[in-house]
Amino acid sequence: MDAGTTPEAVFSSLYSLRHPFFIDSPGRRGPDCRLQILGAEPFMTISGRAGCTILRSENGITSLKADPLEVIDSHLAELRTIAEPGHAFRGCAAGYVGYSYKNAIEKNIIYRDTGAGDDVFFAFYDTIFFFDKKTGEAKIISAKIPGGPSPVDRAKYFKELLGPERKSLKIKGASITPQENDGSYIKKAKRVKEYIAAGDIYQANLSRKYFIEGAGDDYYSLYMNLRRANPSPFSLFFDAGDAKILSTSPERFFRKTGRLISTVPIKGTIRASYPTGSAMRRLFASEKDRAELIMITDLERNDLGKIAITGSVKPHRLYTLRRFGNIIHMMSDIRAIIDENKAFSDIIKALHPGGSITGAPKIRAMQILDELEDEPRTLYTGTAGYIDFSGRMDFNILIRTVFAENGGLYYSAGGGIVHDSVPEKENREIRQKSLGILRGLGKA
Repeated sequence: MDAGTTPEAVFSSLYSLRHPFFIDSPGRRGPDCRLQILGAEPFMTISGRAGCTILRSENGITSLKADPLEVIDSHLAELRTIAEPGHAFRGCAAGYVGYSYKNAIEKNIIYRDTGAGDDVFFAFYDTIFFFDKKTGEAKIISAKIPGGPSPVDRAKYFKELLGPERKSLKIKGASITPQENDGSYIKKAKRVKEYIAAGDIYQANLSRKYFIEGAGDDYYSLYMNLRRANPSPFSLFFDAGDAKILSTSPERFFRKTGRLISTVPIKGTIRASYPTGSAMRRLFASEKDRAELIMITDLERNDLGKIAITGSVKPHRLYTLRRFGNIIHMMSDIRAIIDENKAFSDIIKALHPGGSITGAPKIRAMQILDELEDEPRTLYTGTAGYIDFSGRMDFNILIRTVFAENGGLYYSAGGGIVHDSVPEKENREIRQKSLGILRGLGKA
């Protein structure tokens, strides 16, 4: 690429193409704000839900009676042969697994039906744009896919598409309507506390949904506004056609590098008032938030244990504080070593959905959320990210995210309810978590 080409300029050039994606880390440099990866025009897509998968490629459309994750596994195994030794990237798959995929994991548990949308959508790219903030590396990487075009020709094709960054427009005239009023949410939070008192669960992450109208369909401008308002390390834009994801997530679901896998759940939130150190000390001293985090850390440790080498699951960090724009979160980092033959589907079926956005015990918490939330979560609190053809994976939790789905725009936000939660306070905290989105929409 030409010197001075930025990820933002690449994104504006790829945006109008088929299935563009932007694995994004806007803001400051750091271990979690290092890589930015972009692509478009995939050579294959795999989508669907358990028992029904659609594969689209230049050879046409194929319908399979199979789990989409297992079909993805099969193609990733074939493509590992083209990965270049010594380089982490040589083509990749990018996409999402919706929260709704939980219904396929615990087949003996009855959950609410989630409708007809795709639980899973992944696109496979032979050419990507790769930026490394730490090293300053910026390059086009193109892989030779069996039966596909020349990598040199593909790289040239994409390079010729590049132009200057398109100016994003400010969002004006947007309105936000909650699906339920404050009283309804508070009543449901009290019902969660009743389940806790009865011994069903220890905590549940109860959410509420907000509809966005009047923001238009310029999703490029909307995403650029969101990332400026709320720069977060696990941001992402992904266009699946019928659904679009505009995420400014602060939370990593999992990262896999070689045989090392880590998950970094978030629990505990406080507004980043001035001075920041004072707010951090208050959050760190909060017995409620520390208890929430340790519960979810234990849950995630158990989930990792399903796929990890015995004895390898260890907390790497506990009670870490980090600022994300207007709020501060507390988090932990749990790591493990997994067998090298564990596939993407094995990881998802062990960990998904994340404990931080469900509750503990996870299955009973999800049943209660199905009962109380006004409609099924589909993509919200699922996961999105990338898998490069050498086997590296990095996925976020889809929170602080705007979704374009079923002809409308929406976002959801929630919080963990425990035995000593004050429902009115939990409801106010939702607005704190939503401030980045509200600013991106010109509403705060």
